Amino acid sequence: MQQVGGSHQRVGRLLTRLRGVREHEQLAGRLHLAHERGLHPAQRLVGFPLELDDAVRHLEEAIHVLAGAATLAGADDNPALITGYGVIDAEHPALSGLALSMVDRAGQPQEAFLHLHDVYNLRLNADLVVLSSVQYRTGEWISNLPKFMRAAKTAGALVLLDVYQHAGAIPLDVAALGIDFAIGGCAKYLRGGPGAGWLYVRPGLVETLRTPDTGWFAKEKPFAHERPEPPQFAAGGDAWLESTPSVLAPIQALAGLEMTLELGVDRLRDYSIEQKQLLADFLNLRGVASEGAGDEHGAFLTVQHEDPLRLAAALARHHIVADAAGDRLRLCPDILNTESELAQVAEELGALLA
Repeated sequence: MQQVGGSHQRVGRLLTRLRGVREHEQLAGRLHLAHERGLHPAQRLVGFPLELDDAVRHLEEAIHVLAGAATLAGADDNPALITGYGVIDAEHPALSGLALSMVDRAGQPQEAFLHLHDVYNLRLNADLVVLSSVQYRTGEWISNLPKFMRAAKTAGALVLLDVYQHAGAIPLDVAALGIDFAIGGCAKYLRGGPGAGWLYVRPGLVETLRTPDTGWFAKEKPFAHERPEPPQFAAGGDAWLESTPSVLAPIQALAGLEMTLELGVDRLRDYSIEQKQLLADFLNLRGVASEGAGDEHGAFLTVQHEDPLRLAAALARHHIVADAAGDRLRLCPDILNTESELAQVAEELGALLA
């Protein structure tokens, strides 16, 4: 995705180009039944209205729409998309800001950091605000989502919430929050494996918004192989479909969804906080400073390091699964991890950093 720097750019009018996705009703027999079974647990998990069984598909497709929908232009009356990287300094909040593209369209270096006071002074006519409810690098959880939603609505903007690090780890009710769009997936805390991503669209929008970026499954009669002019779209969320939907990913995701619902996200959250604190204590005993324990973060701890990829690879040789994001090693205690296993993680990481 091309990035545009500078506070003069307007946030683009992307709404009519968003699409939602779902498994098509004409998938027959067992595959259709498996899709229906898998869909409703996902809806219950994050508060989807149960009748909206037409808002599921790949996370990759949802992101593809957002990336491809913007017309990037410098003219003030044309749509533009600002994207970048948030820099949050928890110790010195005033130093926080947004890092945008460091080069211009010609490949030349440009000043592209918006400081906090710059951000506050922006007057952008935003139609769509995109936000991650749990930051993927640090695990920080935006717990004041209701306040944020009220501010967005007051400004007349719709909200797309990335809940990939949220769903299944922290209780979530998108309907109660009034979220307009939410993207998430089952590969992490829902134990669903890759490919089972989804896009939620608020009732009232799924029926009225349309996008030119669709595929043959968005047609009113997809198997007729016709090209009517103007296009004739299917009803509801089917009009947001693109290409042939996946089949195996929703089936694979069923067990994890059902287990998460059976255990309950509230219980999982309480236990996750206990496990994180236990691991943080073990790390502290080994002289390793970590962040993320407590209720202010998601389900993982982080350890800052200049080369977290090397640490993750070294831990893997001891059969410890960790990953790296930016300058942080991410450690996520699982519900199946024992106390002795968490102590082993601390011991091995402490030895690596000694």
